[in-house]
Amino acid sequence: MMPSKNMIIKIVLVSSFCVSLLAALLYVNMETTTGSEHNRVNGTVVMGTKGESLPDRITLKLFEINQPANTITEIESTTPDNLGNFEFGSSLSNLKNYRIVVIGSSYIDYLDLKSENHTSVEIKIYSKTTSLENISIKDYLIMIPSLNAKNRIAGFLSVVEIENSSDRVWIPDITNPSLTGLDLFRFNLPKRYKSLSVESQLPEGNILEIETGFAMTNPIPPGSHSILISYQAEYKEDNLKFPLRLPFGADEIKILIPKDKGIIKNKYFQQTENVIINQDTFLSFEGSKIEKGTQLDVEFKELPEPNAQENLINLIQSRTYSVILVGFLSIIILMVIGYFFWKNLTDTRGQENFTSRQKLLIHQIALLDRNYEMNEIPAEKYHEERTILMEKIVSKDSFERSNE
Repeated sequence: MMPSKNMIIKIVLVSSFCVSLLAALLYVNMETTTGSEHNRVNGTVVMGTKGESLPDRITLKLFEINQPANTITEIESTTPDNLGNFEFGSSLSNLKNYRIVVIGSSYIDYLDLKSENHTSVEIKIYSKTTSLENISIKDYLIMIPSLNAKNRIAGFLSVVEIENSSDRVWIPDITNPSLTGLDLFRFNLPKRYKSLSVESQLPEGNILEIETGFAMTNPIPPGSHSILISYQAEYKEDNLKFPLRLPFGADEIKILIPKDKGIIKNKYFQQTENVIINQDTFLSFEGSKIEKGTQLDVEFKELPEPNAQENLINLIQSRTYSVILVGFLSIIILMVIGYFFWKNLTDTRGQENFTSRQKLLIHQIALLDRNYEMNEIPAEKYHEERTILMEKIVSKDSFERSNE
């Protein structure tokens, strides 16, 4: 029996659907596989300084970064050829993060790989210079997010954008015995600053703190970079003087201070529209085109001061309170000692004028007091006899017998 025409059509449709479904599954599987695996990492190391050649020895290290575990693990290393071309043997997954570290140039630099650029990576390195001539500050924001009136402490947060306009990386010569702070990239801070913290996009380096601020040994490659600075500064009464020096100048500079908690006065700044950050309102003062080497001498005025209760607490907790307390107690002790000396001297002089009868009566009173304290006589008898003895001491008869 031959199948009907309708049956044949149904078989054809079902077969077509199965083929389409199988093709779709194969496509999705291939996309999933290729989406999680990329070609091997390859690229070129390029010299960014004009007229310079690549260093003879350069090593590239590939690392896997595990952000949840906060770990970084080396996968492999390679060296580029004479033209700077390189390739790693490992295939990478777009579900993980990777970093290439460059060793052998003027400084150790790195490049974080994005999921879409595992191939044809370009790594640019530079020759070094010790000159700060081409280093400048593009934008300098100084913000005071907190003011502690009780302890008179201002909390500062600064965001600085710097620029190296040359084609060489700045690296200080720390082996030079004549190296001074003027040879380093540096920032000026208020006196009595503390709790300094510095974060940046620059390669690794050291922070050297000095009384007037800090200096950095981090290499500064060509281009723009951001630096985040936080610290605290103590102020006296209601003002804080900040001798803000800008050895590298500043294209733009802005200072933000909480509204109704102070103002600044300086010829380099003009007050602009208020700025609102997280529902807090800040007064804004801006300056521009500050030349290199300028000292701005910013003074913050009308800062919050501690109230009467906080002043008392500060006094109790301070060393001054201890000194005052010790001095006061010393005076009291001296007064007490002096009183007893005076009392003893007075009593001694008085006893020298007592008659023999009075001395005898005083002795009898002392014996009576002792007997009463030892519960040898009742209270009524004690008070009666003591009154009689006291009357006899001051009686005229006692004084007359002294004159005989």
